[in-house]
Amino acid sequence: MKVLIVDDEPDALDNLEIMLSDWTEGIEVVGRAQGVATGVKKFRETQPDIIFLDIEMPDGNGFELLAQLPTAGFHVIFVTSHDRYMLRALRLAAIDFLLKPINPVELQSAVQRAQQKLNEKDEHTKRQVLQENLNADEPSRLVVSDKNNIYLIEISDLLYCKGEGNYTTFYLREESPVVISKTLKTYEKLLLDEHFFRVHNSYIVNLKAVKRIEKGTSDRLVMRNGDKVPIATRRKSEVIQLLTQ
Repeated sequence: MKVLIVDDEPDALDNLEIMLSDWTEGIEVVGRAQGVATGVKKFRETQPDIIFLDIEMPDGNGFELLAQLPTAGFHVIFVTSHDRYMLRALRLAAIDFLLKPINPVELQSAVQRAQQKLNEKDEHTKRQVLQENLNADEPSRLVVSDKNNIYLIEISDLLYCKGEGNYTTFYLREESPVVISKTLKTYEKLLLDEHFFRVHNSYIVNLKAVKRIEKGTSDRLVMRNGDKVPIATRRKSEVIQLLTQ
């Protein structure tokens, strides 16, 4: 697999190339660039399968670079240490990303996912949603995918998420639940928003979709579809405070 690394920090370029050599297999770094213009040039010269892309660079950002490239045929793994809003948009668009300093195990997993997805036709859709989210005041869609489908979930339609082991189930207002093979913790990071809250170890809830609090031996939230979600005892007071603000 051919890899292009685009980052304006020379040390970051060196470090990532070393980590790829030490922690991944079947990877060949065919190019390095330190900006948008040189990144586009190197892409056209090398035609990589995977691009490791920094976000903020002296002559622009990673999104401007992507806008000048084809919409398919390669996979993007963003590498960033800053800009919370853009990072959130990346997560909502379900494009792989790594935070600096890079965790070698996460790097390994990201490369494996990229290798698996190279033959899929979903990258254009994901990047299109990413751009929509970046241009909006608040990202409106969550994009998740399994082996057979890409799901574009409207944030306003998401009632709650339930985690079971390495799987997360998305419960929606008027559609069937969607099961994705990622942990609930992944989506806790994605749904960094004032009206989403992890009310229980196994549940993240859209607080705007709560109909009432059902009191009893174990308090529960009753959602707009009638489902009942348990509240962890240690989080009860915070949940009530958020709901009554």
